[in-house]
Amino acid sequence: MHIRLTRRLLGIAIFAWLVGVASPAAAQPTADEVLAGLGLSADDKQRVLNGEFVSTNVDPVSERDLAVSIVFIVKTSPASLIKQVLSGRLITSDSQVQSWALFKNPGSAADLAGLTITNGEARTLARASPGSSLNLSRAEIAAFNAVPDGNPAGVLQTLRAMLLARYQAYRDRGLAGIAPYARARGDDDLSADLRKAAQAARGLEKCLPKFHRLLLDYPQGMTPDVRESFSWTKSIIRGTTT
Repeated sequence: MHIRLTRRLLGIAIFAWLVGVASPAAAQPTADEVLAGLGLSADDKQRVLNGEFVSTNVDPVSERDLAVSIVFIVKTSPASLIKQVLSGRLITSDSQVQSWALFKNPGSAADLAGLTITNGEARTLARASPGSSLNLSRAEIAAFNAVPDGNPAGVLQTLRAMLLARYQAYRDRGLAGIAPYARARGDDDLSADLRKAAQAARGLEKCLPKFHRLLLDYPQGMTPDVRESFSWTKSIIRGTTT
């Protein structure tokens, strides 16, 4: 069972552009400027405009980073896309998603009532240890190990509490609220990696400076014109619970 916090800077940036995180008075970049900023050749830009999915080269920010960039056009109105993203409806378009729900501010156990696990998944979590198969902090590992006899109901309760705590920690402290993942060789500082990834988004910094700063300083910088949506998902990816 894999528990991950992923980064989707490009998708987030495009969505932020649509909902108006940039100042209304600021000149919006053209499609050609955005594509050029991503390093696409003239041929690749035309392929994107023709409706193709085009991959570009992206430098990783650490030895733990698998950097992938896919550029494509979403053929729908900004208003429709905003509604789908904020409601979580886009999540259901992924056939790998088994269950999901939105978090409501400030978050509660009720937000995770739909999350269930199998006995096998419970055993995996109860036996958690520092390593790469589970992305957990040392405190989270200790909490799972402390469940008496690895009782599945107790493990599920611990998992729900852990996910709620992660959500609330990020809402309260942003990147600083993300605990390092425990590894056998030491800890992986995910917060630092996410910060490096945001800092490396030079095109984002140029076209959407307000949003770029929000990525780094969140929750500072939140204003009434910015809307956000948080969710948990349980998926089966390549046969593995994620």
